[in-house]
Amino acid sequence: MNPTHHRRRQLRSVGTITAGAALAAVLAACGSTAGATAQNAGAGTSSGSSAAAGQPVSGGTLTLALDGDPTCIDPAQTSLTNTLSLGAQFTDTLVDQDFETGEIVPALAEKWEISDDATEFTFHLRDGVTFSDGTPLDAAAVKANFDGIIDLGAASFLGSSYLADYVGTDVVDDSTAKVTFKTPNVPFLQAAATATLGILSPATNKLTADERCQGELVGSGPFVLSKYDLTSQVVLTRRAGYAWPSAAAEHQGEAYVETVVLPIVKETGVRAGGLQSAEFDGIFQPAVQDQDALEQAGFTLTSRANPGNVQSLFANTFRPLVAEEAVRQAFQKAIDRDEFNATLFNARYAVPSSVLSPTTPGYTDLSADLVYDPEGAKALLDGAGWTVGADGIREKDGTKLVLKLLSSEATKSAAELTQNQLKEVGIGVEIEIPESSQSFKVRSAGDWDYTFSGLTRADPDTLRRDFWSGGQPNSAAHLTESPLDDKILAQKAEVDTEKRWAIVAEIQKEIITQGYDIPYGSQLQIYATRDGVQGLRLDASSRLRLYDTWVQASS
Repeated sequence: MNPTHHRRRQLRSVGTITAGAALAAVLAACGSTAGATAQNAGAGTSSGSSAAAGQPVSGGTLTLALDGDPTCIDPAQTSLTNTLSLGAQFTDTLVDQDFETGEIVPALAEKWEISDDATEFTFHLRDGVTFSDGTPLDAAAVKANFDGIIDLGAASFLGSSYLADYVGTDVVDDSTAKVTFKTPNVPFLQAAATATLGILSPATNKLTADERCQGELVGSGPFVLSKYDLTSQVVLTRRAGYAWPSAAAEHQGEAYVETVVLPIVKETGVRAGGLQSAEFDGIFQPAVQDQDALEQAGFTLTSRANPGNVQSLFANTFRPLVAEEAVRQAFQKAIDRDEFNATLFNARYAVPSSVLSPTTPGYTDLSADLVYDPEGAKALLDGAGWTVGADGIREKDGTKLVLKLLSSEATKSAAELTQNQLKEVGIGVEIEIPESSQSFKVRSAGDWDYTFSGLTRADPDTLRRDFWSGGQPNSAAHLTESPLDDKILAQKAEVDTEKRWAIVAEIQKEIITQGYDIPYGSQLQIYATRDGVQGLRLDASSRLRLYDTWVQASS
């Protein structure tokens, strides 16, 4: 009997509730030494990477267990972190971001110019770059790519947001592309560094959205997408002759690893067990309850906090209860974020201190506005005329103060904890969990008071994506028109960085003090690997980059 398969069957029988305890026992039996953690939780500090030892080795196979099916492997049509991380391996981008500072650096474009009003972006491409099918990556290919994003429409909801008010791309000559927008789009340069806008071949852009989802994708990146079996595995192979890494890379030439095999393993205990039994070299997103045991057993944990909007409850001010400022502000004060962190996360996850993560450029620390203050919440509700009824739930003019929270299975525990905390101040909660296939439809309909969401991007324009009233129904929050809209659009147009950050600070302050966003948790990208995996890196968007990764033989 294959011992690896035997181990997987054993761990499956444990069940999700006891998986963490079972893993701890298994790992303790191994007698391994303490592990290492490479972590970045703050803005402007070193990006997550596994510590390198010795000289890089070329060749070999790296097996990393994915935490779920990419569903649609086209990076232009997803917001899933694992899919975007995969896309970053087989596509290149016009520019990149320094992994530590977030500074925009050259990639496919050697240089660029931006018009004074930030409506025109001219990119000068490197010579000699080709897609893996041998066709040249030229200005016409850039145009086909951005036009293709627009053609995808709602299927590329992130891409469409990044290309808001897109006029078109002019092919000035083979190596020069000029991208034009109707209105200023300062964040576009950062968007051009994301896998969402990674450059795919003209042939790929002629395919249907569904064909692209199924893996018929050709890029110019350091790896080739050679296999995608839905719900089974993804295989990447090293691109022969690759010679155009971005300025954020740590070496030149081809990638070190020859083959990357990514089996899709949804069960957290099975992933962790496969790492322990050496079936996998590493795993995506080890469960919170498994992380300490893995580290103590000698595995390396590489992590970085996601930039962008933290995990939060987003308001719907079209609803009469949420339209009341006192109700929103009381909600903000009634949430004990330390209890959330202790219950749902661990010390690796920072308690949120703003609507934005600290790894986001322009972040402002608003911890003082997020202090747990249940007595303050009660006072606000008392002052607004909400009196406590016989059942402990407040009411006014015959209306119960009961909020509907739109959740999912993934956020069910957070919803239940929110329900318990709000009950303490007299706010009732109903939790609705629609079928996953219906979640977008239900959210768009707006029959809810607060909904759970978060958004990753290394630019504060995530605030426009989720809080601008003109972004509905795609925005996480559903807000009526207000002066906040003017500030949100102003930051998108401000070319002076310091002035833009000042506007972004005002936006964060207003969102938090008005209770439009109730932060409760940080999003963290975390990977566990054996000690032979070196050079694993997380970029400025906390996406996995494998170009600089190499593997030593298992000891």
